[in-house]
Amino acid sequence: MNQNPSNNREILQKIGLDLTVTKGIKPRWKRSHYRAAYNWLLKYSPSSNPSNRETIKGYIEALSHICEIEDWDIAGNLFMETINAPSNGQFKTNRITMLLFAWGYYQEQLELCEKVSGHLKIDGEMICQNDIGLAHEYQSRYDKALQAYMRSLEIANELDEKSQVCASLGNLANIYLHTDNYQEAIKFNNQCFQLAKNINHWKSVGSSLGGLGLAYKALGDYEKALDFNKKSLLIAQKIGNKLGEATNLGNIGEIYLQQGSYEQAIIYYQQYLEIAREINNRHGESDALSKLGVAHFYQGKYDISFDLHHQNIAISKAIGSRSGEAIGYANIGNHFNTLGDYQKAINYYSKCLDISRTIGDQKIESTALCGLGHAYGYLKQYEQEVIYKKQCLDIVKRIGARWEIGAALGDLGLAYSDLGSYSKAIDCYEQHLVIAQELGDKNAEGNALGNLGVTYLKMRRINKAEANLIHSIAIFEKIKAPRSIAFNLYELAILHCIKGQFELANEECSQALEMASKLKLPIASSCGILLKWLRLLRGKYSLIFRCLSKLLFKILGMLRIA
Repeated sequence: MNQNPSNNREILQKIGLDLTVTKGIKPRWKRSHYRAAYNWLLKYSPSSNPSNRETIKGYIEALSHICEIEDWDIAGNLFMETINAPSNGQFKTNRITMLLFAWGYYQEQLELCEKVSGHLKIDGEMICQNDIGLAHEYQSRYDKALQAYMRSLEIANELDEKSQVCASLGNLANIYLHTDNYQEAIKFNNQCFQLAKNINHWKSVGSSLGGLGLAYKALGDYEKALDFNKKSLLIAQKIGNKLGEATNLGNIGEIYLQQGSYEQAIIYYQQYLEIAREINNRHGESDALSKLGVAHFYQGKYDISFDLHHQNIAISKAIGSRSGEAIGYANIGNHFNTLGDYQKAINYYSKCLDISRTIGDQKIESTALCGLGHAYGYLKQYEQEVIYKKQCLDIVKRIGARWEIGAALGDLGLAYSDLGSYSKAIDCYEQHLVIAQELGDKNAEGNALGNLGVTYLKMRRINKAEANLIHSIAIFEKIKAPRSIAFNLYELAILHCIKGQFELANEECSQALEMASKLKLPIASSCGILLKWLRLLRGKYSLIFRCLSKLLFKILGMLRIA
């Protein structure tokens, strides 16, 4: 996009920048800033193949020059001005800061907002605080985001700007969702829903229902989550909100993915991708490709998954989305970890880590550190594994995100288990379990119980192991999570082999094999091997099987928690 001189002359008039008026201003350095702002707006032309930021560089530089001389009237006008630039189908208004947000330049967005904040008219300050909240939210600075959204809500209530009240309530709900305060997220989404319904603001009605879906998904209540997201999807389709439609399709796909219904997830992700492309939403396109890559990965279609993640990275680079690029590298790291090419995995996680630290995204940084920990664990460099996973835990504690703290504790428990420090592993898993139960997250609760079960099994505490594994499977059956059921049934089958309950072990292992084969899980081969042993060594070979049980005790320490 070239800055159109005729359009920009109109902008000069609208924001009140007139060199015939400013030429008499003293001192001279102030006049120089006015002249620089004028030239950036009127004469700047980006290169023939500009980055997104380059297309609006003239506006960014002009606003910076006006802020330098503290002409807050002109600065405020330019800040609020809608400019002629692409927005990837994401925003009705194309203000400078929202374009920076759309393209992932969160820190630069924040810096511009902070320059004008406190110097704007009251309605402008309301918008500015909202923008500041977005910039902090997307850099995982949730406390600061919460403060900004609260201030925006306060002003919106003062001005009786009900549509902005809805937006602020929804944004606050998102922060509570990020920090795993799910009941508060539900409360604020319900407030947004009621107000939006009263003023017939159907876009906000739909987004609040979608927010409720996200909260219930996080709580492991997938039926409620699906119901809310499907209602939100219908509203988006009814009012022609293509972005909302795409977002809900992605969220519904995510629920099916959590349940292990990978084909269903792919169907919804594919629709998400098609709409994102239809409305030229490049961020949505890259996100949909990333999600499709994960779904195909879980199906064992590694080549397809690998290609999709590379497409995501290519688009993220093209639109300047460093966070999307970093997530793509993390996903490729997961790919190589699964294939056993751990050095390549480390290389990709390191790329993700470098970008996350550059852009200040602590959540992505924690993901990279965790991935590095897993890779070093597979390389049997357990001390290094513990170091990375401790760093991951430190970061999520700093963010204050309870779910992530629980997950990091679970991962650290795996590292201690690899080291043979079972007591430390148990301590981590028990903390993870407490957090999961506090949050009401059934999926996390099931994972923590399963990890406790496997670790007690390694410690030869058979009764405790059995109780935890059975409890874990019951939870996963309730929330319909076949992938996790398969892993825990396999562990339970090993336990019952050790107890000499071979018929029960055979039944459990057969169920695990059926599920694992259907979902194309790597554990299917382990189930097949165990079943062959069971079939060979039952009945008249029970004496041999007792010897096998002793062997199982020996190899148990080598078994990793899946």
